[in-house]
Amino acid sequence: MPNANNQRMTLLTLAALGIVSVFLPWLHLPTIGTVNGMENDRGILVLTFFCLALIFGFLPGQGAMKTVFVGLCGVAATGLAIYYIIIYQNLIHEMRAAGDPAERAVGVGIYLAVAFGAGIVAVTLWSLATKGNNSMHDLDA
Repeated sequence: MPNANNQRMTLLTLAALGIVSVFLPWLHLPTIGTVNGMENDRGILVLTFFCLALIFGFLPGQGAMKTVFVGLCGVAATGLAIYYIIIYQNLIHEMRAAGDPAERAVGVGIYLAVAFGAGIVAVTLWSLATKGNNSMHDLDA
C-alpha cells in the first residue's frame, strides 16, 4: 500500500526538479547561443506553477483539494511547456524554410519540464486513487 508521505515526497521532488528544468537550455540558436527558460516570460510562467506545486506540497494537511490544486499546477506547467515546444518547433521550421542552414534545436530543459509536470499529474492521480472514498469527503468539506 503506498504511503501518503512517499507520495508527498515524490511530488515535492518532482516540483523541485521542475524548477531546476526552467534554468536548463530550452532552445539553441547558433546566432545567440543557448536560451534557458528564465530568459523570457514563458519560463517564468512555468516556474510559477512549479513553485506553487512545491509550496502547496509543503503545506500541512492531506486534503483532496490541496492534492487537486498541486495536480492542476502540474497540468498547467506541462501544458505550457508543450505549447512552448510547439512554438519553438514552428520557429525552427520557419527559419529552415527561409533557407537558413544553421542548426537549431529545442533544448533538454523544456522536455524535462514536460516530464516533471506530467510526473506531478501522475502522482496526484495516484494519490487521489489511493485515498478511495475519503477523498470525496474531503472535496465536500
